[in-house]
Amino acid sequence: MAMMLLGREAAIEFMNAHHDDLGGRPIDLAIASDEGRSRVELALSERCNPSGERSMP
Repeated sequence: MAMMLLGREAAIEFMNAHHDDLGGRPIDLAIASDEGRSRVELALSERCNPSGERSMP
């Protein structure tokens, strides 16, 4: 999802950087639990569409 929304380089950077609002690195959170994956997906959606409109079904 990150690569589709951000492109390869930006996705790698996003997934591997610590994000205070998520409480860790997205890659770690996404593989740790379904809840973590959902939180990362939401953060990606918000990053790509800050107006709050849903961009993905």
